[in-house]
Amino acid sequence: MDINYYNLRFMLDLFGEPTEARYFPNLAENGIDTSGVLILKYPEFIAEAVGAKDSRSENMAQIQGEKGYILVSNETSRCVSVKVVSPIGEETFNEQPEDNVLVYEMREFAEIYRTKDVAKRDRLMDMTCRAMKWLERARKDGGVFFEGEK
Repeated sequence: MDINYYNLRFMLDLFGEPTEARYFPNLAENGIDTSGVLILKYPEFIAEAVGAKDSRSENMAQIQGEKGYILVSNETSRCVSVKVVSPIGEETFNEQPEDNVLVYEMREFAEIYRTKDVAKRDRLMDMTCRAMKWLERARKDGGVFFEGEK
């Protein structure tokens, strides 16, 4: 249930709810996906994500438009550096200079716990549930079912 999860969260957080989700998995002999392509359809565009446990490659995310693009230079779960390229030039942003980006997650978790910020906890849980809803739809669309689901 984790292949393409971070990619999906990245797209949902940026673009909101799609109108449709399709998934094209590579299946192992046991019927579980080891990699796959996720396609989200929006009214004005299509977004795609590739996730894999069965291969290695450079991780990145790119948002393309008519006048340029935005490049996240590593996987979407560790969005460290973002480059924006447009007709007027190129600019790089880095809001997370720590090498281990999990530091930021732990700091946020500790702050939520320390301040008992239930509202923020609930917002984050809602975001996770929303992503899992779309991940489950996509998984089933791709023919990946768990025991007792068919």
